[in-house]
Amino acid sequence: MGGGEKALLRCGERTLLDHAIIIATPQVERLALDVRQRSFPLYAALGSRGMPLLADPFEGKAGPLGGIVGGLAWVATLPLEYAWLATFPCDCPFLPHDLVARLSASRSPDEMRPVVAFDGHRMQNLCALWPRDVFRELQHGVALGEYRSVGFALDALGAIACSVEGDFFNINTPADLALAERHLAMQVAAKVPA
Repeated sequence: MGGGEKALLRCGERTLLDHAIIIATPQVERLALDVRQRSFPLYAALGSRGMPLLADPFEGKAGPLGGIVGGLAWVATLPLEYAWLATFPCDCPFLPHDLVARLSASRSPDEMRPVVAFDGHRMQNLCALWPRDVFRELQHGVALGEYRSVGFALDALGAIACSVEGDFFNINTPADLALAERHLAMQVAAKVPA
């Protein structure tokens, strides 16, 4: 997508990040954004709106796993009642508005294991709940290179697959972005009374 900050690309009237914030905010008690330290100036306005900016502890070298470790490090600083981290990818503007509730319903009452969305075709690895108890293990596994991808980490941690219906369309190319913009335009047109 041109090597810039994908989260700041416009999709319709908003950035991809704005779409993610709109979807995530009603589903969680606290919301933070994990980015590379060098990208903080690009997201400074979010800090002024009360959203913490978290530094990816691996500076992007671990891919999305770095963001998850950064998020869990943040949760570890919160009061103990914050036992779970919900993760949302910023490049999926049509995620279900009840994603966290669906994932929460699949949590194991006896074990603190991640819960990941399964859309009927594939795991949606970045749409997941992560127990704060896995922070040290995940951090250690990523630092040693044992956990090479989010999917690998979920498998290693015994994640629970949760069947979730919804639109997990992921924007990775300019063509994907154009398709998402057309989809948004159709949604807006469908809401306008004739």
